Parts: sequence; C-alpha cells; structure tokens
Amino acid sequence: MAPKIVDREERQRAIALTSVEIFGEKGFERTRMADVAKAAGIGKGTIYEYFKTKDDLMEGAVMALFADMADGLMPDMDADKSAAEILVAMLEMTFESIKAVAFAYRFFLEYMIHNSRQSDASPFLAEILNGYRQWLSTLLQRGIEAGEFRADLDTYATAAAIAAWVDGAVFHWFTLPDTVSLETMGQMFIETTLNGLRPRPTDDEEA
Repeated sequence: MAPKIVDREERQRAIALTSVEIFGEKGFERTRMADVAKAAGIGKGTIYEYFKTKDDLMEGAVMALFADMADGLMPDMDADKSAAEILVAMLEMTFESIKAVAFAYRFFLEYMIHNSRQSDASPFLAEILNGYRQWLSTLLQRGIEAGEFRADLDTYATAAAIAAWVDGAVFHWFTLPDTVSLETMGQMFIETTLNGLRPRPTDDEEA
C-alpha cells in the first residue's frame, strides 16, 4: 500500500487556522502547543515540524487569515470602471471578507496585544497595512487624474483614514452587533467618503 502523501502547505495552513480559536479563547500566554496539536489531530512533536515556536504559529495564523481576505482587500483595478466604482466595490468586498473571518476577532485582538509587547511590530502586518494604504492611495490618485476626486487630496493620508475606519467599524460591529449592521455602517461610510472626495463646487456652480 502506497504511503499517504501529505500536502505540507495545506497541513501547515490547517494547523494555523486551528490555533485561531485557541489563541482567541486562552490568549497567547496560556495557549500551549500541545493544545493546538490535540485540536488539529496531530502529535505534539508533529506541530514543531511546521512551527518552531508559538510566535511562529500565531504569525502563521494571521498570514492564513489574511490570505483568505486578500481578494477583498486589494482587488484588481478594472480599467473599465471609475475610481469611485472601484472604491465602492472594494469596500463592499472588504465588509464581506470581514464577516467571513468574524470568528477570528478575539484572535486578532490577542495578536495585536501580543505584538504591542514586542520590541518590533510584525513585519507581515506592517507589509499588509502599507500595501493596503498604497493600493488605496494609487486608486485615489487615479480618481484625481480623472477629475472624479478633489485635486488637493492628500491621497496617502486619506488612504490611512479609510483603513483606520475599517478597523473601527469592525470593533463597533463585533461589540454591538444588534444595533447597526456592518452593511449599514459601510453604506453610510461610503456615501460620506464619496461626498468628501468629490470636487467641491465653485462659487459660480453654487450660485
């Protein structure tokens, strides 16, 4: 009988995703590698073949979660669509991606707390955040050049503000889920943002 072929990348991803709930419930300090191994249905020694430390495991979990969200965070810029249309589509996709990983919210909080205690911020998280801001900044610049958005717009600062709003919206939605839906908050934000991005009317136009 031929030995079973193990897809190492898929096994590593499965272990990382298994750790999400455990880290979220117990926190970084109280989570044991043995807990994750048991939940993943593997031996304690096997987990070290994929993750040498708990820090490696937590970082692997974040990478796996963001891989699932990647398409919603930074989709391709469709040349046939306006910058405003792409921005709206991206934000709507982002909300859907957030809902898909809502189960991991406590894990994300624990990850941020743990990283705040380290001397250096997570290189992966910094790369994702900077990439998100740069993508948005490029899209906003495209809107400026097309006359859709205000010419005086600070694209990078605006991109950072949009990214920060998304983080805040998730917190409100998770903490008070029965008050305002993520979709409703998102639509209000989209409308307000687009109104702020559009060129201001001249005195003649206002008259």
